[in-house]
Amino acid sequence: MEEGLITLNELHRATKEVYRKQIKVLNDNLERKNQRWLGSLMWGSEPSLQWVDFCSIIVLQFTSFRENEINEFLAQIEQLTLELKQEEEEFVAKEKKLIRELSKYEVNFILRLRIILDALLSLKQRFAEETQINKEKEGELVECLPQLQVAEEEYMDKNRQFENLVDILTGTYEALIELYAIIVGFMFEQNKEKQELKQLRDHESHKIKAHFEVLKHLENEIYVHDLKTDDLLLENKRLKEQAHAFNFQHIAYIKSSTEQHKKGGEDLMCTSSDLSSQLTALQSK
Repeated sequence: MEEGLITLNELHRATKEVYRKQIKVLNDNLERKNQRWLGSLMWGSEPSLQWVDFCSIIVLQFTSFRENEINEFLAQIEQLTLELKQEEEEFVAKEKKLIRELSKYEVNFILRLRIILDALLSLKQRFAEETQINKEKEGELVECLPQLQVAEEEYMDKNRQFENLVDILTGTYEALIELYAIIVGFMFEQNKEKQELKQLRDHESHKIKAHFEVLKHLENEIYVHDLKTDDLLLENKRLKEQAHAFNFQHIAYIKSSTEQHKKGGEDLMCTSSDLSSQLTALQSK
């Protein structure tokens, strides 16, 4: 970095010197051209004073223009010099900062390198130990090789048995799946039949309840007829007690009425018995 700055400074100085020499050469050439031109004007012909003044003004203006250009160029060179100086100062500051950081990183690098070297030495020692252990184990493996062959044969035999068991289990699993499908279908049909049986039971229960209501109604009617029969019997008894007071025709009429009522009661009893037998038959179904 420092060598680069030195080279830039030398190049800047050399450039300034070259520009100064070129400016001096240009000024000398311009002065000689002006002198030759004025000499040719003076000696070639006799110019007028106005022409001489005009040429002098042109030469002065051209000289002034070139001087302004040279001054501007020198000002630019000075500005570039200042900028280069500022950049040089900034570069020096950055360089110092980088040197400090590099020193810090260098210390860290040395510490890490030492840690890595220690780890490598440890790994090397461990590798040597593992190599020795592996050599010892290789000897043991050579001794155990027949046992390993026997164990391998047993493993292959057991592996074949295991594969056979896997095939058996696979077939059993598939059979269980089919059986499960059959059971599910059977349960579905059973539930369907249970539902139909429940509907039939509900229907029969409804019919039994209807018959029971009819039977109950008939029993009530029988009870009413029994009450009427009892009343008639009581009335008949009362009339018998008064038989001596009535004639034979009236007694016959009462007997016929009593017999008719008894016949009606017997008919009702027969009807009730028939309904009871029908109800019993329905319940047994």
